Amino acid sequence: MPFSLPFYSQTGIYRDLVWKDGSSIMQRKSDQKKILLVEDDPVMLHELKEVLARYAKYDVTSSSQGEEGLSLIESWRPDLLILDVMLPEIDGFEICRNIKNMPVDQRPKIILLTALTPLLDKMESDWLDQTGADGLLPKPLDTNRLLNMIQDSLSR
Repeated sequence: MPFSLPFYSQTGIYRDLVWKDGSSIMQRKSDQKKILLVEDDPVMLHELKEVLARYAKYDVTSSSQGEEGLSLIESWRPDLLILDVMLPEIDGFEICRNIKNMPVDQRPKIILLTALTPLLDKMESDWLDQTGADGLLPKPLDTNRLLNMIQDSLSR
């Protein structure tokens, strides 16, 4: 058993749940790196969540809409944004332009995802320069490459 018996507080929050090392569940959660997924394809979004749940210990939230993603960036302040380039309403490039206008210490690292694979070789360095992204991955995703890119981005 990884944690001691829970204590249910009167507020209804298990904030007093404690791991064997003495740290609380809430403390551990706040120490985790936060990743925001913004992807409009429900299958791809599910796949991303599965990969992160299976292989990595991050605090993950998601959105399928660009506008909602922008709101989450400002309110939730993720450490890393995994962002589809082609989104309805507002695309990944526009989201990146908005991020560039944020104070440097509030900007998340960015990994762009694209199904525009034929353009990738020609456009990758231009896209990275224009968006300020740390990386660009083609769809379908290579899980190992994604996890390595996440780790590299978060360690900088």
